[in-house]
Amino acid sequence: MKNLKYIILILFIFSFGKSFLSQIDKGEGYLSIKGGYINIDDFTPRAYGGIEFDLLAWEKVGIHYSLLFGDNYFHMPIAPIGGFLLGAIIAGSEDEDGENRLGVGLVVGLLTAIIPEGISFNIKVNDQIAFAPYISPLQFEYIRNDSKTNDNSF
Repeated sequence: MKNLKYIILILFIFSFGKSFLSQIDKGEGYLSIKGGYINIDDFTPRAYGGIEFDLLAWEKVGIHYSLLFGDNYFHMPIAPIGGFLLGAIIAGSEDEDGENRLGVGLVVGLLTAIIPEGISFNIKVNDQIAFAPYISPLQFEYIRNDSKTNDNSF
């Protein structure tokens, strides 16, 4: 129970810090440069950097994309990979008349590739403060340890 209080406190602090960058008006977004330092158990600590894009797509729902990289580290949305594979599969298939589906494959691939990495729900406290908790189920993160024995993607 004591650890739960610390976790909630940390989440609150991070939410508060992010709230200064959140959007209030629909259609507004921001592109930011992000950098940090990763220190995970059993992995060599390393710095990373990249770009993030957040957009308030609907009145209270936002979408999120990020592209981060560092020494043996990479983070991106998984949708472009899925879009490429799905588009290639459809483009390589034939319809009932024996025609290929290149155009359909391109359209489906492009539409799939723009699916956001994560979504947020904006909770407006007052005119100056809003919280935006988010979930990012469609992210791909690769990190490799400097020793060649422990390779992990998660």
